[in-house]
Amino acid sequence: MGSAKEWEGGLAVAVKEDTKVHHDYNLLVCGATFAGLGAALAAQAAGRNVILIERSALLGGEFIEAFQCRRAEWLPRTETGRWLHQHMMERGIIGQDGCSVYMSALHPLLCLLVRQQRLQVRMLTEIVEIGRGRGQYHVELHDIRGKSTIQAEEILDTSTMRLTCPGELFTPESKSIHSYLHHPAGIEWEGDSEEQTCLSFTTRLRPFQATLQMAVSAEDSWSDARQRLHRCWADRPNAWKTWTIAAIAGRFASHVPAGVHRLATGWNWFPSEAYANPLDALDHGYEYGAKEWGQHAASNL
Repeated sequence: MGSAKEWEGGLAVAVKEDTKVHHDYNLLVCGATFAGLGAALAAQAAGRNVILIERSALLGGEFIEAFQCRRAEWLPRTETGRWLHQHMMERGIIGQDGCSVYMSALHPLLCLLVRQQRLQVRMLTEIVEIGRGRGQYHVELHDIRGKSTIQAEEILDTSTMRLTCPGELFTPESKSIHSYLHHPAGIEWEGDSEEQTCLSFTTRLRPFQATLQMAVSAEDSWSDARQRLHRCWADRPNAWKTWTIAAIAGRFASHVPAGVHRLATGWNWFPSEAYANPLDALDHGYEYGAKEWGQHAASNL
């Protein structure tokens, strides 16, 4: 095989052309989501050979990149959940109300979890096509190295858009765009305004920091949603005039159906974003994996 040079982050990387590499796994998890990581950990604890496929460069992006966190207490139910919750408390990631969380601060913890547990994760990788033969799924992937194929006995799709079905992606019933607010003078956020507005308050991170959301239609593009957000913010209520937008989420927060949805034999859709917060999704993923592969919710964390 020949090789080519591609540039990644300013570095020349040797890439083999037309490479086809076959690997066998018991389980392929689509999406390095919170639920996906939980399920992968449970399957690995049960002795399964597991690989996670993630199209982005971010772990847990369905919550972290979307600034997605509903008002729900963080109450861990599994050892994995308790590990995450303990590290969050130690680092001051959870807000004063016990519910709101600095989402971006969760990513280093997920990286630590993946490294400690030696999970196999392929980032920036797309699922191109899935076929079935001889009792296994044949999954064609594409990344910076080109195309490759792996075999898996089972597939668990935890992505919001149902990425294991490239030709039949899921369209959310509703979605929203979130942003972080900040007050430069440290004035305390008082919540929603009585004035009519298309914006609504979701969580308070600190007295002078809050999260705001704006509902958008399912058909709205990302650029349309951002433009509308800026227009709504320009016309915001007087009570919010001294506040500023510190950051806007990098993806939509979407409404997806909770639970396990069967796509084919040994191939299920289990969207992580359906749950109230990242810890809830992580625990649901682990509990699903423990039930599916015969292990109790325990780990060697």
